[in-house]
Amino acid sequence: MRAIGRNLAEIRHHRGLTQEQLADRIGLPVDAIAKLERGAHFPRFRTILVLSRDLNVPLRDLMDDQGSLADINNDRARLEVQGRALLHDLNDELLEIAVEQLSALARLHRPSGPKD
Repeated sequence: MRAIGRNLAEIRHHRGLTQEQLADRIGLPVDAIAKLERGAHFPRFRTILVLSRDLNVPLRDLMDDQGSLADINNDRARLEVQGRALLHDLNDELLEIAVEQLSALARLHRPSGPKD
């Protein structure tokens, strides 16, 4: 339950929205958004779907639970959510460039094969 709240708060902050702005956009009271972010309330699936569509992120980005991971992995998970949100916002041309750059970085990071 807390995972959805943490993810929602992170994505909302990344989008530059206040709780009030998000509540207005999706038609919920501000205290409902606050309760979701604190993990004090589990949202209905319809609410999660509306949040996903309004924030323009995949459902997985709202629902993935990173709570059992170590702190370093939580940082990685946060960065992955941010990365997916950023990639999702790009047009096709920029997305292609970003994928090419990420591929180049991944090739640099991969350990080289066995040396003969």
